[in-house]
Amino acid sequence: MLQLVERLVNIDSGSHTKKGIDEIGSILKTKFESLDFIVNTVEQQNYGNQLVIQHRDAHQPHILVVAHMDTVFPEGTAQKRPFKVKGNRAYGPGVADMKSSLVELFMRSFA
Repeated sequence: MLQLVERLVNIDSGSHTKKGIDEIGSILKTKFESLDFIVNTVEQQNYGNQLVIQHRDAHQPHILVVAHMDTVFPEGTAQKRPFKVKGNRAYGPGVADMKSSLVELFMRSFA
């Protein structure tokens, strides 16, 4: 989990950083597809693409999870404040909101 969180946190993905958001989306798409989820990418021209993720066996699901892949941090923040663990805490842009939550969602998908 921490390796994936580190990978995501070290990607600049501010709200206006389409390239970074799309990179995170690409990583998550690959991860979820490896668990047999269907992942549709909704292309966006000016902002990061959106993902619609549904398990292949879920025909009328009763759970909807809405999450975001962007952060509030400007470009260059990931390089200035990269992921790190001190004691029992992790630090870095987006580590608490929302990148760790995205990893948790992925991990719980096959638990």
